[in-house]
Amino acid sequence: MKTLVRIEKKIPLTIFDEPVLKEKVTHLFNGSEEKIKTRVNEILAFLEEDSTDELSYDNIIFLFKVYFYKLILNEAVEITFSGQGNYDALSNILSLLSEEKLENAIMGEPMINAFSNAIRSIPTNSALSTCNHGSKILLLEKEFLGRTIFPTFEKEKKDK
Repeated sequence: MKTLVRIEKKIPLTIFDEPVLKEKVTHLFNGSEEKIKTRVNEILAFLEEDSTDELSYDNIIFLFKVYFYKLILNEAVEITFSGQGNYDALSNILSLLSEEKLENAIMGEPMINAFSNAIRSIPTNSALSTCNHGSKILLLEKEFLGRTIFPTFEKEKKDK
């Protein structure tokens, strides 16, 4: 007889306040500060957006850290419960905090998600400005993540 057990465990983002993790994160972010600034400036230049509080460097970094932490936590939980024998979530998180992971996050989805979230939080005063913000998010994903805006599907050719 087979039994399926579902285990649900939530690890709060506050785990990154643990001294050992906080030290590692601070070291990583300090070492990658120039890469982060360059990427933020690259995306801001692409957006051609006026300076707003929502798109400030500090707000983008705050949002980026949240997405980076979620990325690390998802992988750590997967490692913890995948049967690899390492059930210490804290050490799994620590092992995942690397310059390579951070650089991939800077160049990838966590940074774009931070900008998308920031754009969504910009106050709108009309349906047109809301559409404009949505368009910018789509263009960001197309330009920096290689996603297609309007996916196309090939029709199968049928021989008659």
